[in-house]
This record gives sequence, C-alpha cells and structure tokens, in this order.
Amino acid sequence: MFDSKGELYHHALFLADRYREQDLWPSLRASAEQTTRVLRRTVESLVSDRDRIGDQELKILYHLCQGTDSSRSAEEKRELVRQLGLPENDTEAIVEAIDDSVGSVGQSMREPPIHVGGKEETFPELERELQDCFSRIVADYESDSDLINAVRDIQEIDFFGVQSGRISPIFHYLAPELFPVINGRSREGMEIITGETVSRYLTDYLDERKLYEEVRESLSFRKHFRELDYFLHWIQSDGETWVGQEQEITRYTDFTEELTVPTETISVEKDGLYFPDRNWERIRSRVTQALAAGNHVLLFGPPGTGKTKLARQVCKATIGPEQFELVTASADWSTFDTVGGYQTTAENKLEFQPGVVLDRFQRDTDGTPANEWLIIDELNRADIDKAFGSLFSALTGESVTLPFDGQNGDPIEILDASRSDEQVKPDKFFIPEDWRMLATMNTLDKTSLYEMSYAFMRRWAFIPVGIPEFPEDDDGEKLADLVKEYVAVWNDGDVPDDDVDYETIGRLWQAVNEAQPIGPAIVEDVYEHVAVAAENNDRGYVSPIIMYVFPQLEGLRRDELEQILRELDTIIEGETNELWTVARDFFQVNLQRDTGE
Repeated sequence: MFDSKGELYHHALFLADRYREQDLWPSLRASAEQTTRVLRRTVESLVSDRDRIGDQELKILYHLCQGTDSSRSAEEKRELVRQLGLPENDTEAIVEAIDDSVGSVGQSMREPPIHVGGKEETFPELERELQDCFSRIVADYESDSDLINAVRDIQEIDFFGVQSGRISPIFHYLAPELFPVINGRSREGMEIITGETVSRYLTDYLDERKLYEEVRESLSFRKHFRELDYFLHWIQSDGETWVGQEQEITRYTDFTEELTVPTETISVEKDGLYFPDRNWERIRSRVTQALAAGNHVLLFGPPGTGKTKLARQVCKATIGPEQFELVTASADWSTFDTVGGYQTTAENKLEFQPGVVLDRFQRDTDGTPANEWLIIDELNRADIDKAFGSLFSALTGESVTLPFDGQNGDPIEILDASRSDEQVKPDKFFIPEDWRMLATMNTLDKTSLYEMSYAFMRRWAFIPVGIPEFPEDDDGEKLADLVKEYVAVWNDGDVPDDDVDYETIGRLWQAVNEAQPIGPAIVEDVYEHVAVAAENNDRGYVSPIIMYVFPQLEGLRRDELEQILRELDTIIEGETNELWTVARDFFQVNLQRDTGE
C-alpha cells in the first residue's frame, strides 16, 4: 500500500507538482480520447459481427493502442482494420477516425506473439469466451463491477504470449477511468514512487489495479488513467532530473571499463599446440588481426588440427578463464537454443529464458551487462539459418526486438553498442563492441561449408588451420623428424629415442592424408597407443588405426579406401588381415585386397 506518511509519498507529491508544471494533459487527452473512439468502435463492430475473437483480432486491437516510433503508422493501422472484414459502414467510419494521434502507449512489436489458447492451433471455445467478455465491456452497464467482472473472466482465459503489458492498454482505452495501463514502463515508474514491485502477470492485473487507483487518488490526478500513466513515464525521461540521486539510473555506459577488451590484450599463443613456424605465424597473425578488426573468427580445417584448443586458449588468454563459454553445435539447434524463448517456470508461468548466445550478455537476473565470449565447436553440425536467423542483424551491429516479453512485460531487445546510454534492464541484452564469437568447423564434410548462407558467412573471418606439409621425396628421416616435433610438444619437451616408431607413424599419417586429411590430434592418439603398447611388449598399429583412423575415413569411395589399406599393408610390419576384415564391416563395402582379385 502507498504510505501517505512516508518519505516516498512526499517525494512523489513533489514529482507530481513538477509534472503538472509542464501542462501536458490537454494534448494527451486529445490523443487518448481519439484512441478510445477508434478502439470502442472497432470492438463494438467485432462483437456485433462475429461470435469469436481470436489471434488476429486481438493483435490488431493491440496495434491500435500503440503509439511509439516503432509502432504501426496511421496508414498501416487503417489497413489492419480493413483486413478485419467488418461491415463496410463500420470499416469506413473506423478508418476515417484513425489519424497520427491514435495510440500512445507501449514499446511496440511488429509481430507480437499473441495467441488465444495456444500458438499452433485455434481454440474456438476460448475465442467465444473472449468475444462474450468484450461484448460485456462495451455494453451499457449499471455499475463498474460489471466491467471488472468481464476483465476478471478474461484473466481466466488461457493465453500464449499475453500478460498485462499486451492487453491492459485495450482495457484502458475501452474504459479509461476504470482500467490503468500496466506495462513494463508504468511498472518501473510505480516502483520508483511507491517502492512496490508490480506484477506483470495478467492473472494479477485486477489486484495491481488497486495500487494504481490509490496512487491516482493520493497524488490528485484526474480520473482518466492516461494522466497517471504518462506521469509514470515522465519521471523516467524528462522528469528524471527530479527523481534524485536515491533513484539513480544505471546505464550501460557505467560498465564501459568492465566490458572493454583492449586490442593490446588480444593474445594468440600455441601453449601446448605445435604448428610449423611458417604455418603458425599465418594463423597467429590472421586471428589477431581479425579479432582486433571486430570480426568473429571461424577456424576451419581437417579434424584433429587443434582448432578447438586454439580457440579456447585465445579466449582464456585474452579475457580470462571464467569469461567465456564453450558449447558444441547440434543439428537440432534452433533460435530457441541460441537466442532463447519461453519456458515454463515452477509456478507454471511462461518466462523468457536466454539461449547460449544471449546468456553471454547478462551476469545476473537484474540484467547487469557482461562480455563473455562464446566458442561454438563443430559449427557445421547446426542448420545455420535455422539456428541463427534472428541473430544475423545483431551480429552486424544492429539492434533487434524479439517476439518475446521480459519479466517487466516489455519486449526483449538486443541492443547494439551505439545504445550504451540506455538504462540497464533485465529485458535488454546489450552487445558490447568488443564481444566476439569463435567457432570451429571440420571440412571433412565439405558440403556443410557450402550450405552456409552468404548472410551468415560475411559476418565471420574464415581462418584455415591445416595440416603440415609432408616431405615430397618420401624421406623417412624427415618424416620421423616431423613426428618428433609434435611428440616434443605432446610430452612437454621429452622425446623418447625410438626412431622406428616415429618414421612408421609419419608414413601412416602421410598415406592417410593422400586421400583424407587428418590433423595431429588423431596422430597423437595413435602414438600414445603405440607407446603404451610397447611398454607391455605388445607394439602394433592395427588396433590404433581401427580405433582412431577409420572413423575419419567415412565417406571415401571404395577405390580410395582400397588404396589407403594397400599403402598401410606396405608400411606396417606383421599381420594386417584384421584391417581389411574390420574395414569391410565398418564401411559396409566389399573391399578387394589384391588388385588382381
């Protein structure tokens, strides 16, 4: 309740006096009354013309109430009314009454997710109930309780995507002295002047209405709730000067230092990875320059080349070990996984939950901004357009309004870096200028690369992470030296003296790469297996080839598989029959061991 003896009450009186000095009501009243005329005529025609009010009708009523820069224009509103297919006389009268003054509330969404009953199907019985409720609201009535009961019955209807912020403007304009607008902006204003937290849920609307009535009377506002509504907006904009330091507004600019990643802190180091010097210098330079230039980075190449480890090390060294997240893409990904969507809470209410991308921009439920980088491993597993469609604009530095409501009833927004002067809110996800994504992609399945749309590809710097160059002269000593260089990194500088294994492993690697490039991580698995087996006097190559190399050969033609196996026959000492037997079963191909068979 509003304490008429408390400090907040006296501060609210002071703010109300400052607001009245602006003499804003005459212009507000004209717009509000014109909107009421249009909305009532539309609803009266709807309930007279049809026995159901569903998604389309409710969305159009929503748009008629909206009046911000992002709202539908007067001509667009006229066209929406025409789409209703009402009787010609009613349509002409409503269209003629719509001008630029119609609509004055909300942060409008072009396509609000408003559904009676559910999202995927219609619910005729619920639509008939809604039509009956609106019929009672616009009918002649004996007491206010008749309208309140009609709204109470609307509260009982099952909606998808509808809370007080979406439907209370409709109640308000149909009965402006009885029903307030309770949306995100008015709720925040009410909290400033009363200290009370106002629920955004439609089921609580009539209970919260009592607080609005009490404040209206205590601050001596007109009975028309539009004046109180505008006052609650005014104290957060033009009246912000009068709110005082105790109500200081936190903006994204207040976090500039925490969100900034200076160019000089970008670090690209090998740290446990080995690349030939010339290859490494190219990779290091390209990654550094791409990140410094503001690009997201996509590392692509054969499996096992160290792409994921490199991405992890770049993030760890540049922004810290706790300031990034690594996720693996999936073919099932949609924008629900990347952006987010409604999820049912323990209280059986729908609330927006951010996906793996948006979750990087808030550190708590208050919306405190964060700059956590994101690594997406094996990006080519995902259907890119399906998973990232609504993020395309955000990735190029544009703000995006999503078709979801946040906790305060306002639409979820993704803010670009140019909007850093805005207030920090839970329903806003601010993308810092220095935020980056790193991703990896295996080129083993080349078709995935070409399935990516240009709209997505142009948002990234594509950086190859390949395999080393092999000696052209089939020099066994050079092959052994190449493997030793990798072993030195894998073993922290320790290189066991066993030249036979180094050359054999080098030849195996070279033979496989003639048909299917594989990176050193797969070779490391082979080496570790052989090294452990040698300690047990059980040295052999057949097992590690089956275990680690065969999975990388999937997709090769029969002749390519036969050629690789024949090469392995000449490299491996001892019995290799098992290689052929397992290969036939693994690849489901009738492989011929001898060219004469």
